[in-house]
Amino acid sequence: MRRFLVGDELGNIKSISFSPDVPDGTDKTSLKMLRNGTSDAVEVLGVGPPTDGVGSQLVCVIFVNFGSGRLTRSFQAKIVAGFSSGLASSFSLDHSNGDQLQEVFQWKETRLRDGQKYIGLDVSEKFAYGGDDVDVSVWDTERAFIPQTSSSESQGKKRKRDALFTGELWRAKNVQNDNLGLRQPVRITSLTYLATSPTSHHMAAGTGLGNVRRYDTQASKRPVSDWKIAKVGGIGSLEQGMSEQ
Repeated sequence: MRRFLVGDELGNIKSISFSPDVPDGTDKTSLKMLRNGTSDAVEVLGVGPPTDGVGSQLVCVIFVNFGSGRLTRSFQAKIVAGFSSGLASSFSLDHSNGDQLQEVFQWKETRLRDGQKYIGLDVSEKFAYGGDDVDVSVWDTERAFIPQTSSSESQGKKRKRDALFTGELWRAKNVQNDNLGLRQPVRITSLTYLATSPTSHHMAAGTGLGNVRRYDTQASKRPVSDWKIAKVGGIGSLEQGMSEQ
């Protein structure tokens, strides 16, 4: 039996099961509601293998807007979902207990405003994402999802503009201003690693203005390459090719 997860604009998370070996004339698919949403749309959704620790909540699946992920052959699966409000939640799905979806951790992206969206990648130890007015950044999964007991914000200290958040390892810097000296908008619409290993420090990002930018997190905060690909519309999907050349 194959199983998929889907998220919708109401914030619902559903499980779709497909059994190709059932007799002809029998419905091969079944749909089950795992989470009843409110008004926050599911923007990104990912599934990972059942390993221990906080870091296992975010692993090995590309986030896709209103996307789906394939469940592993295990009794429990680790699931993470990002909502339109900027909230990211990790869940534990227990197949042996009637497909119970239990929230484990929550994390809030405070830079997103109403109506803005974000996309991302998840890995076992690190994850990366970007979005509207949120440039590409790389995070330590363990530190990002552990609840903070105290912080500079809670103590009333003002955060420096370029200061990294707790768990944030690297953050891209916007490209230079245009010919008129105006700040160029940040609209990250797609993201991919440029290596077979998801822990690679080489990434590429597509923008809503039609650019594809290559990043080397060990070399620079700004893109090491910037290509104008589309004259009309943005880059909706981006994947590495078969060759590194």
